[in-house]
Amino acid sequence: MFDVFFLLAPVFSLFFLGIVLRKTGVIDEKGASFLFGFIHKLTLPTLVLSLFPYVTLSSGMLAVPLISILVTAAMPVGAVAAKKLLHLPDQTFAAILNGSILMNTSFMLPFVKPLFGAEGVTLLFLFNAANTMTANIIPGISKSYRYVDGTTQIATNGFSFLPLTIPALVCGIAMNLLHLSFVPVTAVILHDIGELTIPLLLLASGASVKLPKVDMIHLFSGITIRMAGGAATGLALAAVFGLEEPDRSVITLCAAAPAALIRPGAQSAESPENGFSEAFASTGMLGAMILIPLLLLLL
Repeated sequence: MFDVFFLLAPVFSLFFLGIVLRKTGVIDEKGASFLFGFIHKLTLPTLVLSLFPYVTLSSGMLAVPLISILVTAAMPVGAVAAKKLLHLPDQTFAAILNGSILMNTSFMLPFVKPLFGAEGVTLLFLFNAANTMTANIIPGISKSYRYVDGTTQIATNGFSFLPLTIPALVCGIAMNLLHLSFVPVTAVILHDIGELTIPLLLLASGASVKLPKVDMIHLFSGITIRMAGGAATGLALAAVFGLEEPDRSVITLCAAAPAALIRPGAQSAESPENGFSEAFASTGMLGAMILIPLLLLLL
């Protein structure tokens, strides 16, 4: 137990440092957005390229994208059930539906990498890629933007712009299968740039936390669907596919990722739906600081 908390201490410290820097005005909203853009356009794809040509790919990894697709497809069931049971307003239901489907799996990277190493990160990227592409084809999601964590950018006309991590992932897998690798100097540069991802991601995530006033019952229902429901679905599917450790734990963590921050394309930044989306995503990240260590102790 103490080993887990020791390994995750820098994660907690950097995330809450980001919150402090935002509260003190050192990082403002534009600064947080810049950091996310820098991460998702440079350091995260670079991390993928520095990793995938060198990891051991196995046939068992093929189950990871399939599990991700099934977890993503299962989330609307919980959202629809919550709408009927709690009589959710249409805007709140849309925020919960979108946020439960579009997972902020990149936020799981700081938890997965120190505990499960390169193999765990490989599984996380495979899970994330499948979630991104599956979410794009679910009705209703194609009209939304993910505007903070940057994992997915979806235009209002329904045309999807895949994040740079996916082309990097395809390139890395192709290099692996063809037994190609970067020259040593290039590999070192890619590795060093990729290593910036986790500290910058934690600072940016902490600085992006916003907690507008919303209905707490509705918010708790969304968190339960996305994180608890996702974790239970991921764990059950891992058992169905016969996954063993560490694959089982990594899949469960990915499935329990907090909601992505969504801005509906037809709404202004001050609309009630956007306020709920901000609270949904921010509360999920704060909740992950408690839920993830608990999951790791239980798994």
